[in-house]
Amino acid sequence: MEKIITQCAWCNRLKLPDGQWSEKPFVIRFPGLSIITSICNHCYERETIELHQQRDLAERQDWLRRKIS
Repeated sequence: MEKIITQCAWCNRLKLPDGQWSEKPFVIRFPGLSIITSICNHCYERETIELHQQRDLAERQDWLRRKIS
């Protein structure tokens, strides 16, 4: 029987059976083990904040270009 495990594609943490993410990153390879990539809560929050900051910066740059033109 094939085992399936979820691993964060950003930091390599593993999703534990209780739904929590491991504290340390792991890279594992075993015969008969399928790895599904996802994103852990920590990386999701970090990436979301960064995305919003980039969007806000782009909006401010567009505003400044319109003011200068």
